[in-house]
Amino acid sequence: MITGTNHLTYTTEGESTRFTMLLENQMPGGGMGKVLDRLLVERMNAQNLEKSLANLKALVEG
Repeated sequence: MITGTNHLTYTTEGESTRFTMLLENQMPGGGMGKVLDRLLVERMNAQNLEKSLANLKALVEG
């Protein structure tokens, strides 16, 4: 089981809002888990985050 935490921050910058999201996870499996994390999980998280941020922006901006 992958465990982790998410940190979301909203900061006002003039008339805009900066949204920051930090994902931290711990992969089981020792060294092999770390390799899989680097090769697969980080890439999938980055792609999912980009899609989520694009969806959030579309919702907020209309």
